[in-house]
Amino acid sequence: MASRARLVSVLPLLAVLVVGGWLPTAAQIQGSTYTSPTYGYTVTWNSRVWTADPQATLEAAGPDALDRLLLYNANGTLYIEGSRRYGGDPNACIGGEAQALASESSVSGFAPLKGSNGQPIAGSQGGATFAAFTATLTTQNGTKVDVGDYLECRTLVQGESVIVATVVAPADQLPQQVQLARPVIDSIALPAKGQLPAAQVFANLKDEAVKHAGVAGPLAGSVPLAVGSLNKIPAHVSLAQFYVTATFVNPYAASEHAWDIGFGFRDGGDDAQLKLVIDSDGDWYFKDGLGPVIASGTAAGLNVDAGGSNTLELATNGNTGYFALNGQFVSTLDLSSRQSAGDVFAASGFFTEDALGGRTTQVKAFTVWSLEPTAAAATPTALAPVEAQTFDRWVAVARSEPSAAGPKTGELTTSEGEASVVDAGVHARDFYALVRFVAPPGRDHRWDVGLAFRDQSSGEHYRLIINSLGRWTLQNGSQPAIATGAVPSIDLKPNGVNTIEVVAAGPTAGFSVNGRFIASLDVSAIDAPGNVWFGSGFDVSDVVAGDVTRYRDFEVWNLDGRGLAVPATPTAGTPVPSAAATPLPAAPTGAPLAVRLAAEGGSGVDGLAVLTPQGDATLVDVTLRGATGGELLVIQHGTCAALDPSPAFLLADPDATGRSQTTLRTTLADLQRAPAAIAVHKSAADYGTVVACGEIPGT
Repeated sequence: MASRARLVSVLPLLAVLVVGGWLPTAAQIQGSTYTSPTYGYTVTWNSRVWTADPQATLEAAGPDALDRLLLYNANGTLYIEGSRRYGGDPNACIGGEAQALASESSVSGFAPLKGSNGQPIAGSQGGATFAAFTATLTTQNGTKVDVGDYLECRTLVQGESVIVATVVAPADQLPQQVQLARPVIDSIALPAKGQLPAAQVFANLKDEAVKHAGVAGPLAGSVPLAVGSLNKIPAHVSLAQFYVTATFVNPYAASEHAWDIGFGFRDGGDDAQLKLVIDSDGDWYFKDGLGPVIASGTAAGLNVDAGGSNTLELATNGNTGYFALNGQFVSTLDLSSRQSAGDVFAASGFFTEDALGGRTTQVKAFTVWSLEPTAAAATPTALAPVEAQTFDRWVAVARSEPSAAGPKTGELTTSEGEASVVDAGVHARDFYALVRFVAPPGRDHRWDVGLAFRDQSSGEHYRLIINSLGRWTLQNGSQPAIATGAVPSIDLKPNGVNTIEVVAAGPTAGFSVNGRFIASLDVSAIDAPGNVWFGSGFDVSDVVAGDVTRYRDFEVWNLDGRGLAVPATPTAGTPVPSAAATPLPAAPTGAPLAVRLAAEGGSGVDGLAVLTPQGDATLVDVTLRGATGGELLVIQHGTCAALDPSPAFLLADPDATGRSQTTLRTTLADLQRAPAAIAVHKSAADYGTVVACGEIPGT
């Protein structure tokens, strides 16, 4: 029989595959009762049977906001975990957790555990789904241990999150350990309706905000550090209720000199604003202007290395603020001292002792979303923003009248040092444009195409560029990128035909590729009409003289004076029609497939990809650890040792927490027919460096 020390140190590997490595946070344990800090459910146990391990608890860890309680006894380990995974579906939870366990490199012989009737132990009871498995675990010293694993999943929040109970024990002890765990699992009590923990309120506010286009950003820039003055990057908004995020790159190591980062908000100018500051010791401070510190505390998980980065998030709701650091919820803030709307800014060097003159702090992905009760409060014009929910309606409005230019068909031949373009010959601020182009055949170098618009006599204009790596970039002329991202729906095969559609309306624009909406764009800096072009060779590094790009159906519709009005705020007493509930996505039609992404070349980046079949499509959910930002996720034919350089499928860029979700228009079976791998490339500029890779098992 295995000892308790082995069970505690080895067997937990089976139960934490998806999230292993996240740092523990303070336990929410009082006596023999645990309260989930993120989801508010409680668990109780008999302390004569089970012992809690406070050091193994997790709070809102990783992109799935995982809360964990670990209990153990002499022969088994019990995990109770809450997680924003599987859309709240217990059946999908069992399949996903089992697949992740089976794919772990230290596990072999993973199989369903059969009962006395010869059938697998699995089923549903009382709203929970359960299954049992056996496996052989190889420890680090080569010892093989036969273990049993019992999984039970239940819905935590419908359509959103689950609770997972996992019992791990030597195979011959599993039935007894499940019996001992039964009272603990049955003790799980959900919070009363309306009594959500602060971390969950923050998550809900964030989810609500990002359903719509941001009102500012993503912005990037350098903040010079100066003793005695505060330099900042303003968002140029006027909001009291909002969600904001930004990634700050450390100006130097904390061991060299102190530094700080943070947000100013509800800014009325001069020193009239609220400030949230985190210093390089991991201490946070909340102040109103130059007044005394209102609140302070310590934030775990701060990266203090030279060149390291930290992502700060803040959401406001009335007189309460909620903030998180590097994906971990930290605390609430009392905002009652300053309730009026104002600007939001990102800054560094709030405190004199934290500024090393002559250095700079880089700020990336600084983006603000409105949480005001009416969208009109954050929208500077009467036009509805262009976002996924309104893009098709904008297209319908445009096509209700004849186009202003086109359709045009032809070829573009590039010359050294300049882009080759064809102009539509229109003069519009707001428009809808469509063009189809043919991916150049047989090239051994990069290429790009794009649409330019709002061309001004000063030379300023927006360029939306798409290149042969499946990346999009928005620029003002030849200036540095305003925003960038991936285009998962593009067909990069030689002679592949792609359709680009762009809508610009007031301060926002949006675009789709091959019928899939890609992104909303902030185009508020050029608020004037201009010409629209289609071109190739915008990036001089992509230009080879004589290259030809074929295009057709280049057509532009003028939307000036037309469009969608922002919905009015209902007046008091006016009944508001209730919309029909949005149906949940169809359940997966097969078991998920887990793919481990191993670090390449000592990069320190690894992760897990879960491929879930969804009818004729496949959901690819990737979680990276150790990513520094800017990585590209690509499915390529071949093996990790011999990758076909051409992308087969492009995956969405990982967010600040390392999470990426993409729905591919292909079946999982098709992905498994030929050798293929999921590769993580260092960046668009360093595409040749693969920092992590995992091969998709074939059929």
